[in-house]
Amino acid sequence: MSELDVSQMTSTERPLKLLCLHGYRQNGSMFREKTGAVRKLIGKKWAEFHFPTAPHPTPPLGEESAGAVDGRGWYFCRVNPPFFKSTEWSPEAYGLEESVDSLSAFVLANGPFDGVLGFSQGAALAAILAGMQENG
Repeated sequence: MSELDVSQMTSTERPLKLLCLHGYRQNGSMFREKTGAVRKLIGKKWAEFHFPTAPHPTPPLGEESAGAVDGRGWYFCRVNPPFFKSTEWSPEAYGLEESVDSLSAFVLANGPFDGVLGFSQGAALAAILAGMQENG
């Protein structure tokens, strides 16, 4: 695979459109804020970043999450609390279908996209979606 040489892009080419998937207990706005330095470094000339928010609210962590607003998740590994533990294997991804439907609507409204940037659970979701696409 060859590297993208942005210095060779002409001003008539459009910026890359990137779908940015946040992690568990985050949302699109939080992820946007956390990627500010990267977005500034890349610049609007080279890339547009799009930040959907997962459809499932996550329960607060207690005192640790004081001030945390509107944390969301793409899927859960359990039906009952605690709903998600990254180190735990689960035979089911509860809520995944709703998240796929939500992302499908987002992509139809805002896409097509040239790539996906995912953090934590969002990165895992990107891998799941790539596998789903590969398998039809």
